[in-house]
Amino acid sequence: MATTVSPSKTPLASTMVVITGLTNAAQTDLLGGSVTLGTLFIKNGSGGTAYLKIYDDAAPVVGTTEPDIIIEVANGKTVSWWIDGGLPLHNAISLCASDTPGKAAGSTASSFNVRVGLSS
Repeated sequence: MATTVSPSKTPLASTMVVITGLTNAAQTDLLGGSVTLGTLFIKNGSGGTAYLKIYDDAAPVVGTTEPDIIIEVANGKTVSWWIDGGLPLHNAISLCASDTPGKAAGSTASSFNVRVGLSS
């Protein structure tokens, strides 16, 4: 898994976080505190349906902590979201990808890539 954080100059985000090969192990506290989620770009290249789980939590325990948002992405599909005005996450933003819906950890969704536009 590779994570890249870089400045972005778009109306919806000041920082772009790119995670290649997101797994069912949480990528925690991406920007070190509260953020506003402006954009999401998700590509599921795994062998089946996968779920992006978003937590407003700096250190969620996958399988125990209930995700605040779950986005289902069918195999081979790409999903893009632009959130007008942004979605505030008051504690932090943490992410994971799984082949299981809900809070269960499930198995890693292989070849699951995410690009998240954030403002802090």
